[in-house]
Amino acid sequence: MCFAIHLANALGKPVVAPNMTLHTYANGTHWISDNGKRGEFKTFYPGGIKHGKK
Repeated sequence: MCFAIHLANALGKPVVAPNMTLHTYANGTHWISDNGKRGEFKTFYPGGIKHGKK
């Protein structure tokens, strides 16, 4: 399970985060990618596994 889902569960609120690795340049431009696959920013909602419990 990704960090964003854990954070959404802990906060009890939606979290907007990249669904893959976020790469940045010093000038502020960025891209989201893992192993040549293109990613995107997504909204992760709380639910399912509760923070710290299964």
